[in-house]
Amino acid sequence: MKDTWVVQPGEWVQVLGDFTGATGSFMYHCHILDHEDHTMMRPFTVLPKGIMSFHDAHGGGHH
Repeated sequence: MKDTWVVQPGEWVQVLGDFTGATGSFMYHCHILDHEDHTMMRPFTVLPKGIMSFHDAHGGGHH
């Protein structure tokens, strides 16, 4: 499994993860410290499976 990607301007990365038993707020980040100030350190939220059908987010509910 890979946890590091090179992302060029305008590219998107979709990440598949197994969050079984985990809900709450987590963080993804760039490994270049200066990028923290340019939105390359962002939160994401893992919701319980029963709530996902009500969540209107990018990706069309395929979480």
